[in-house]
Amino acid sequence: MRYIFILLFIILAQTKVVFAQNKAQIPDSTLKKIAVDMCECFNERNNDGTINQKSIPNKEKIELCSGLVMLKYTNELPENVFSDKNISEELGRQMAPFLMRDCPKFIEYVSLQEEGERKAEEPKIAFVVYEGVFQKIKTKNYTFITIKNDAGKIEKFLWLNTFENDKLFINNPKNMRGKKIRITSSEINDMYDNKTKKYLSFKKIHQIEEVK
Repeated sequence: MRYIFILLFIILAQTKVVFAQNKAQIPDSTLKKIAVDMCECFNERNNDGTINQKSIPNKEKIELCSGLVMLKYTNELPENVFSDKNISEELGRQMAPFLMRDCPKFIEYVSLQEEGERKAEEPKIAFVVYEGVFQKIKTKNYTFITIKNDAGKIEKFLWLNTFENDKLFINNPKNMRGKKIRITSSEINDMYDNKTKKYLSFKKIHQIEEVK
């Protein structure tokens, strides 16, 4: 259905995507009526008829309401609004300010969509947990915390920025010597080392906890 495209362009318009202008100007009075009806449709009602303030419409609800309301106002919209992509784009562009100004539920929906997209774009970090006896803090080109694992192997971990329980190693690291700790880390690659003139990989510390 063409109303799905209308919905898409309503959302895109508020994120400052610029569409080519055309001559399909729709009266503000019509746009306002559509926005009011859409917003009412987006609302979930409690048993007593009041609006459920905590509910946020999902994509299916948005699409359903958009389609029903657009069909209701077909006679007041430009011809071919459901079949002409350019007209649908223009309708979305013109509708966006009304919904973004007068419809809190739509704003909440858009905000959630943007947050979801932002999180999806963030690189996923693979965490690995190591256990061993704390040995020492070693500083050369970088600062490392070293442990000896149960197999007797020395592992070193890059102290790049603040992490949970870092105060244990800032205030008096000697008190931690010989204690078993658990380190949550992630692999970071391509850190340039000026001394070796190479790009190196390290295990970066995210959290350290003492194993009782």
